[in-house]
Amino acid sequence: MAGFFMKLITEGDLIRIIHAEGLDRFLQGALKFLEEAFRRWQTFHHTPRHVIEHPQGVMELMPCADNRRYSVKYVNGHPGNPARGLLSVVAIGLLAETQNGYPLMLSEMTLLTAIRTAATSALASRYLARPESACLAIVGTGCQAEFQVQALRCVLPVRKIRFFDPDPEAMAKFS
Repeated sequence: MAGFFMKLITEGDLIRIIHAEGLDRFLQGALKFLEEAFRRWQTFHHTPRHVIEHPQGVMELMPCADNRRYSVKYVNGHPGNPARGLLSVVAIGLLAETQNGYPLMLSEMTLLTAIRTAATSALASRYLARPESACLAIVGTGCQAEFQVQALRCVLPVRKIRFFDPDPEAMAKFS
């Protein structure tokens, strides 16, 4: 039996890749990839995500596949975690070949989830916002807001940012 090799991508690996590429270039790559994926939306096998809700939060499995590759992301949302010194969102992903089911990659995806979310917003803004839009409004200034600003600056000439969060500490950090 022939062996197979699965790539493991850690948070450290992702940070090194992003530093080597630069965040703007990495975001531009994410935008390009997402746009290509949305253009071939009909080639994907669609299935609902699997969701488990608990009083403390939610855990989801998010599958996606075409005729070559299958992927699934595990992601949680636990809003009370930061009070305990934990992240509110943590994610991992698996990529496999559909032809034989062999896993190709297991990846930390907490950081990639933040980047993908921001890139998706930026892609929508590329098509829905006026091209000269220079003022960005952010409601909620948690860590995702920082990614949103970076990604939106890749597609719009953002020069002014207005923001609000009910948490004064979050606003001060974002500022």
